Amino acid sequence: MQYICIMVSLKSALFVAFVAYAAYTWYNGLSPNPPPTNIREILGSEYDYVIVGAGSAGSVLANRLSEDPDNTVLLLEAGKDDAGVYKIHAPSRAMDLWGDTEVDWMYRTTPQKKSCLSMKNRQCQWPRGKVLGGSSSLNCMVYVRGSPHDYDRWEEMGAKGWAYKDVLPYFYNPTRNCLVWVLFILRSE
Repeated sequence: MQYICIMVSLKSALFVAFVAYAAYTWYNGLSPNPPPTNIREILGSEYDYVIVGAGSAGSVLANRLSEDPDNTVLLLEAGKDDAGVYKIHAPSRAMDLWGDTEVDWMYRTTPQKKSCLSMKNRQCQWPRGKVLGGSSSLNCMVYVRGSPHDYDRWEEMGAKGWAYKDVLPYFYNPTRNCLVWVLFILRSE
């Protein structure tokens, strides 16, 4: 049986929330300091790691790498923070985000032969997030585990350590925080 967990790990969520808040305050002029005029005042000139894309994977990777105080990490995102996009925070409006050029890259599939038959040029939408949180911001942060057979096949093909039994503990990490988040949501209302 597969479970769907709508939460992310607490550390990752706090990191993303901090970055979103910092971007929000800077962009909206809430900071008492005037915005820097030179990009070098904001960004350093050297980093140990540069991560392009502040989606689910990029944000978690930046968080993990920045746990070592000796590492300098730059996380770049082409899109905006989600503070001003109310539809991201209202799961019932998730479908409204698809096709919103402000947060969606507006990709389409290549013309299909056996699917997307009712779509123009037989191309379906392929929503990809252009916002802090990436595509998870467009799909309510829902994830589904892959098929155990696929993971086992990858290991058979040479990807040692990728068997389902090996990756299963990593799927449990975010689900452990679901109860914490549910309690947080209940207490915050």
